[in-house]
Amino acid sequence: MKKVTLSLLSSLLILSSHLSAQLPSVTLQHLLGQKAALTPQIMGTDTVCEGTTSLYLAKNYGSDDSLEWTAIGNVHIESTDGDAIRLNFYQPGRVDLTLNRYSIWGDGRQTIEILVLPAPHPKLGKDTIICPGESLSLTANASFAAFRSAEDAKPTYRWQDGSAEDQLTADQSGTYWVVAQDRYGCKGQDIVNVTVAQTPQPDLGKDRHTCTNEPVTLSPGSFSTYQWQNGSNSSSFIAKKPGKYWVEVTDQCGQKGIDSLTITAWKTAKINLGQDLFTCEGDTMMLDAGKGFQQYLWGNGSRQQTISVTETGTYWVSALDKAGCEITDSVYFEVEPCVSELAIPAAFSPNGDGLNDTFRPKKPAGLKNFSIQIFDPSGLMVYLSDKKNAAWDGKFEKSQLPAGPYTYTVQYVDGAGKQTFDAGTVQLKR
Repeated sequence: MKKVTLSLLSSLLILSSHLSAQLPSVTLQHLLGQKAALTPQIMGTDTVCEGTTSLYLAKNYGSDDSLEWTAIGNVHIESTDGDAIRLNFYQPGRVDLTLNRYSIWGDGRQTIEILVLPAPHPKLGKDTIICPGESLSLTANASFAAFRSAEDAKPTYRWQDGSAEDQLTADQSGTYWVVAQDRYGCKGQDIVNVTVAQTPQPDLGKDRHTCTNEPVTLSPGSFSTYQWQNGSNSSSFIAKKPGKYWVEVTDQCGQKGIDSLTITAWKTAKINLGQDLFTCEGDTMMLDAGKGFQQYLWGNGSRQQTISVTETGTYWVSALDKAGCEITDSVYFEVEPCVSELAIPAAFSPNGDGLNDTFRPKKPAGLKNFSIQIFDPSGLMVYLSDKKNAAWDGKFEKSQLPAGPYTYTVQYVDGAGKQTFDAGTVQLKR
């Protein structure tokens, strides 16, 4: 038995000697079964402050080993990179950080307990407005967790002006901040804005106009009280007609401010597409909205000043003038077959059935300077028009005329340029 034991020991010593030039000493320790050599080491602090970030490094491991980090507690893992881990401690308490090491010789683990100390939390209050001549006392009021000792409850302070007291007097507009630090180096900060009230500046805007005398809502801003030109105390006012309007406001310090404006009725331009149009098949009519507008929009989507029309229908245009007011107009355009010479119906029946409801002469292409007059049996002229699409509906001054014969006269210049006069009788039927 002794010989076997000595022989085995001799073999291990020979193997150790043979591998010493090729393997590091740590690996040889693993090979020889020394458990302490398998335990990794975590390098880093075990006491941190709330809201801070710390880096932890791994030691005592081989180049072929694999490492695994785990962190349990109120902590965020910001990054891991093999032998390093970066932790963010966002809340006081305890964090357990574990490093596992895996190798061909065996596994090892180390866990450290990290105490996360609460940071001081100074409270300066909400942003505040003070009146001229007044001041505001700012107190840091840093708070600590209950498990801290009385000694911990005496932090040091540093204000934006270098003061080290726990209070500061603010009597000017500005941003005030304080940093509180305890004996462990944990820090907390708070910021507050203090504003000294200036003379109130109500703003009703610039003088303005209305396009169609629509109501305008006036809002001067946020203040303590309001006094409008008509005695109203509301925070806003609805101006229903042109005129001069003003408001006097008072802020929380009793300071007053006033503003006014004038609202005028804007004289918008006009669009005139003319009377309803009549033309012969194959003719093209040009509709012109007129110059001086900054934008145009026709019913067919065109944004030009003019459009060409060749089909029967109602055409409309909307335009914006230089003041931004919208103006619209429309016209009806009818295309009919035209005859080679003027054709005048012998009768018509304005009964609303859609057939021969108007007395309308059919005109040849090229006809110019057309005009028509119609007279009742007593000789009274009941209709007059110089429009190419003239059409009589059997009425005089919006009243229906009785059935019977009516005399007409027409004058026009034909396509050859010849001045022509014609007259005749048309029968109105009821």
